[in-house]
Amino acid sequence: VQAGSVAEGSADTLTLSLGATPKAGNAIIVGVTCISDFGGDCVLPASGGVTDNQGNTYARIVQGEAIKSSAQGARGYVFIAQNIGTPSGALTIKVDPDGTVPPNIQFIVGGAIEVSGLAAAPSVDTWGSSLVSGTSSTSTAVTTNLATTQANELAVGVLSVRSNDTFISILPETGWTTQQVNQNGADGHPPGHAMITKILSATGKITHTWQHDVPTRGAAAVIATFKGAALN
Repeated sequence: VQAGSVAEGSADTLTLSLGATPKAGNAIIVGVTCISDFGGDCVLPASGGVTDNQGNTYARIVQGEAIKSSAQGARGYVFIAQNIGTPSGALTIKVDPDGTVPPNIQFIVGGAIEVSGLAAAPSVDTWGSSLVSGTSSTSTAVTTNLATTQANELAVGVLSVRSNDTFISILPETGWTTQQVNQNGADGHPPGHAMITKILSATGKITHTWQHDVPTRGAAAVIATFKGAALN
């Protein structure tokens, strides 16, 4: 239905928004990348990691592999709130990793999309994650753990790249839509991040490969598919 703009910051929480008030009964899908030195990792709890000001409940669908260094870790996530209630005013979404700023170093980047026509909750069908360690690969691929169970599904992917480049040159495959992207991984910014979607028309395992600059620490990706409502 709509996609909000990418948001980023260094704080305890990050606030995401959509351009227009979403419709009751639709779903909100959130894709996030965060980095933190709290315990050497960035963890978004399954309960309370993503919330909104309308009381909708967000389920953590997939937590990516950690891109680690000696003191920090970065991860990508996908959360969903299904069958949202009737909004009262503008809907704002809060992303809240473990840890506090200060004393911790923490950067968060992400965005949200509104989706209609999903099957009844839980609509998630398949998911997958991957990690490319080191600084030699210019591509990152991710594949769902299982084949999709029906043809009409929505695929959502999130790429996370630890890079010092001011332009990481993230490029998805043809046929996928970039909903949000952060290309700047330099100091004072969160890791590189992209959230992409594709409406599927056939069953099978779903694979997506991003192209990007050589990362400083590595790259990781997650993918999830959500079943569409049954067709008449």
